[in-house]
Amino acid sequence: MSGHHVCATLFAVPPELPVIVDESGRSLHGTVGPYDEGSRLTLLCRVKGGKPSPVLTWKRNGSDFPTKTLTSVAGDVKQSKLTLSSLQRNDLMATYTCVSSNNVSTPMEVSVTLELNLAPTSVQIRKSEAPISSGLTAEILCEVWGSRPPPEITWWKSSEQLNQTFVHVSQDGNLTTSVVAFSPQRSDNGQMLVCRAQNPRLRNSAREDQWELSVHYKPRVQLRLGHQMSFDNIRERTDVTFQCVIDANPPVEEVQWMFNGRELRPAPTAAEMLGAKRPTRNNLVIRNIGTSHSGNYSCLGANSEGVGSSAEVNIHVKHSPVCRSHQRVVYTAARAEEVDVSCEVEAHPAAVTFLWLFNSSLQSHQLDSVHWNGTQSTARYAAHSTDDYGTLLCWARNEVGRQEQPCVFLVVPQGTRLQLSDETLLTMLISAVTVLFLLPLCIIIALRLRNKRNDEEGVKIGPEARTNGVCLPFTWSMVEGPETPKSSNHHQSQQQQQSQPHAGSKSGCGKGAHSNGKADDYWISRETTT
Repeated sequence: MSGHHVCATLFAVPPELPVIVDESGRSLHGTVGPYDEGSRLTLLCRVKGGKPSPVLTWKRNGSDFPTKTLTSVAGDVKQSKLTLSSLQRNDLMATYTCVSSNNVSTPMEVSVTLELNLAPTSVQIRKSEAPISSGLTAEILCEVWGSRPPPEITWWKSSEQLNQTFVHVSQDGNLTTSVVAFSPQRSDNGQMLVCRAQNPRLRNSAREDQWELSVHYKPRVQLRLGHQMSFDNIRERTDVTFQCVIDANPPVEEVQWMFNGRELRPAPTAAEMLGAKRPTRNNLVIRNIGTSHSGNYSCLGANSEGVGSSAEVNIHVKHSPVCRSHQRVVYTAARAEEVDVSCEVEAHPAAVTFLWLFNSSLQSHQLDSVHWNGTQSTARYAAHSTDDYGTLLCWARNEVGRQEQPCVFLVVPQGTRLQLSDETLLTMLISAVTVLFLLPLCIIIALRLRNKRNDEEGVKIGPEARTNGVCLPFTWSMVEGPETPKSSNHHQSQQQQQSQPHAGSKSGCGKGAHSNGKADDYWISRETTT
């Protein structure tokens, strides 16, 4: 059979190897980057030639990557554009592969692996369970997770930067540990300790953790006076409040009060006898203060860090003059013989003036021949007749007031023989007469003070105070009233002897503190340390 036959021959041409480039046309291969977390990345896969025209596809970590790509052709170059709008943490070390294939040749591919800059994901200070003590070195640990490369870590105490002493990066680079060592001080209590981490390659990547420091330190104690009083102007018969101001962490559990170096230990309350915890008492109130309360006071507090004590404060109670004990009270003189009768008082302040009176059943007059030096006065007296023998009364006055009871002296004729018992009896008789003379006045004063008693809340804590087993001349009580009047010389001497500590006493000095059976009033408020 004759005719014309046409034979068409098709030639298959494989494409060249594909390449991956960035938007600037720079060729990429292997591990590329690092790229910032959250940034946009565009990968271009290009292949030249090939018949039939190759098909370009993308894979991620060996699996098909279902994402939109843009394919274009320019001459014999075919291009596929892959855009990652925001790189995420899971893109770290991810491999993106471009595959070029047609139906007549073996597929060819090219891959890149992404390196990223990652911000820290977590910053945590490992807070110590053990307390931080003032003056002792403390080591604090901070862990930072997720930063790539490892972060820069800084430590701050308020606005002060601390130098880290140790840093360690885990094998996989995901955990960085920093340690700071410093010696906290009392002033650091309540300050913020900050661990701050930042990837130096990423802006705005800083993260931090804060810890409010609780620095333990032993108490700092200060003794103050309440009610706008001053230590150098405390007058008798006033109420005085001592405030023990304590700065301590942890708070003190008990406040101790000291008088002349010995502890004032109040008797337990009924609740405490049943096992209740004694409240912390920060105020010491002395009601109706007297001269027996003069001395050195201090307070102290203790916590787990140690004991802190206030400076001793000396209290010298200002009081009107009183007769000094153990003075000569009986003078013998011949008629018209001049005798110097000496009168000495105790007073604070010691600047005093004196007044002398002669007193008998027939007459009474002021003495003019008087002089004094400090707290001692001398009256020159002469009895010119039998009626001139009798009693000399001596009063003194200072800024606090006039002496309540005079010092009493007896001038008797020369040759009068007085046995010791007779002189003692005579002195007691003079004292008794003086007391009876002033008794109505004392009763009036006592009634007025009683009417002025207030109902301040407080704790009645027992009938006596002890200092390590030794009695003091005052008690812890709520008994209110004026001090026992200091009468004439002999009576005052007995009172002062009764007020002294009795080392051999088994029951304390609660009942023997004053001759009238009443106690100087010590009281402790319920206020507690804050």
